[in-house]
Amino acid sequence: MKKEIFKKKWYVLKIKNGYEKLIKKKIFILYKKNNDILGKILIFYKKNIKIIKGKKIFYKKNSLPGYLIINIYLNNKILYKIKNITGVSCFLNEKINKLPLSLSKKEVKKIIYKHKNYLNNDINLNFVLGENVKIIYGIFNGFNGNIEKILNNNVELSVIIFDRKILIKLKINQIEKI
Repeated sequence: MKKEIFKKKWYVLKIKNGYEKLIKKKIFILYKKNNDILGKILIFYKKNIKIIKGKKIFYKKNSLPGYLIINIYLNNKILYKIKNITGVSCFLNEKINKLPLSLSKKEVKKIIYKHKNYLNNDINLNFVLGENVKIIYGIFNGFNGNIEKILNNNVELSVIIFDRKILIKLKINQIEKI
């Protein structure tokens, strides 16, 4: 008997926010024995930083919350099974009684390239002069200010205190974008 060859395509699956890992696991459990049907399921993360009690804490944050990029052979039966998983909403570009439109190879490469850059770059601390930021650590915690100068890991902010504009110097990890 000849082995059937399935053509896998890339799709975007809309799911309940925060359930990305759980739904990925459930789909793998459904199709773990059949590698011909299921390819990869992608969840993209970006590096972030938090300052808690003066210490930097690095963590990963989902950069596409509520979505999975899935490489799968799709027919009506498989579509029905996946859509009946708790937390799955729909496939993007899905029409009534028709299979959803798949992503082109160009679109998939663009998505993967963009999100690999998120992981390969340092923490997202791209600030520009004149930008309004919030101070998240130190004596001026909770104040907002405008960036006047950026020097390596230091910034100079103008903060208004008692109706006076004051320049203060902080480390770049003591501020965040508003």
